[in-house]
Amino acid sequence: MLKAGTGKGKTLAYVLPVLNALNQRLDKRKKVVIVVPSAELAKQVANTFHHLADSINASVDTLTTTWVNRISTSSRLERIKFYRSTIHRDACAGSKTKYMHANRFQKTRTCDILIVTPKHFPFDTPTTSENVLCVVDEADKLIYQMHQDWLGRLKRAIQTSKRCGAVLVGEKSHSTLRVMLVSATIPCKGRETHIMGLRAVKIICEHGERQGLPSQPVKLREVCIVVNSNEKFEVLLRVLDLFGLESTLVLTSSVQRAHELWYQLQRIVPNLSPVEFNSSASKLLQTNSLNAFRHGFSKLMIASDSASRGLDIPGISLVVSYDVPTHIETYIHRTGRTARAGTIGTAITLCSAQQLQPFDRLINELNMGKHVRHYQATEILHGSFTLDSEI
Repeated sequence: MLKAGTGKGKTLAYVLPVLNALNQRLDKRKKVVIVVPSAELAKQVANTFHHLADSINASVDTLTTTWVNRISTSSRLERIKFYRSTIHRDACAGSKTKYMHANRFQKTRTCDILIVTPKHFPFDTPTTSENVLCVVDEADKLIYQMHQDWLGRLKRAIQTSKRCGAVLVGEKSHSTLRVMLVSATIPCKGRETHIMGLRAVKIICEHGERQGLPSQPVKLREVCIVVNSNEKFEVLLRVLDLFGLESTLVLTSSVQRAHELWYQLQRIVPNLSPVEFNSSASKLLQTNSLNAFRHGFSKLMIASDSASRGLDIPGISLVVSYDVPTHIETYIHRTGRTARAGTIGTAITLCSAQQLQPFDRLINELNMGKHVRHYQATEILHGSFTLDSEI
């Protein structure tokens, strides 16, 4: 189990051991499966592998809900064919997009590193001879996603791996499927390991972790603004004005709220070129929004909590929680979109007077007494100071 705060390099922390394990394998049939919650995170993880996998001549492939994205890392890559009852996109590096249509799914060859979403988890018939390691990224979220019983298939693979196969007299064969759980908010001694049937669990935590919660980034500045419901949108506009053209991510508690807020902001602050990101949008719209925001064509992205986990978007200076998070894990992942890798970032939560006391209890549990600045809406709307200088 690997646990560390957001933005502190967890992906690279498992990428390097994975490549090392593949480099040392004697049986070239051995492969690694990475399970991630979303297609965008799958592409992000694949890009991290892509920069390093070529050094050991390993192939990297991704299989997600709506497309098969192939990233070539060597001229000797074995070709993988995927057949589904619907049309899928096979985006090959250096080749044209191909479309395939068939009535079933079949994997005719194996790759070294396969990155999948739960819906396409590959252990239909568990065989440990083909798998050396399974990494479950954002494990505390994925364990409770029951897409086509992916977790049941993994548990059967784990149980199968504990059995010794038939061998000659004097020989010994015992292959174990190793599983790595990765997340910033997975409990060190929670029921997740019990649900998966794991034994002999080794826990690797970030230095200084306390009471099972990861430490917040050192350079993260946390602010709570107490607002009434009728002045909430006005306060948001004032905050956006104070931070100018810095990259800002606004997070809401629902897809509907995110869309409504984006619709309003695109008319009022067109200079920021707002984009929206939520789980109900098409994959094309999600990709275009992320690319525009990531490359600076848009300075403002309004999203539901689907954007609060895993996505690494450099340069986000401000995260605004338009709706108060009700769980400590949600707050950790939201604020973790900024102040990543030692950079400075600001997290602002818009909170009503009724929500203030529960929110303060949540923050005190996480920050262990660290001071979080509180402001009234009138101070922001009518004050003469700039918020950035006061934090």
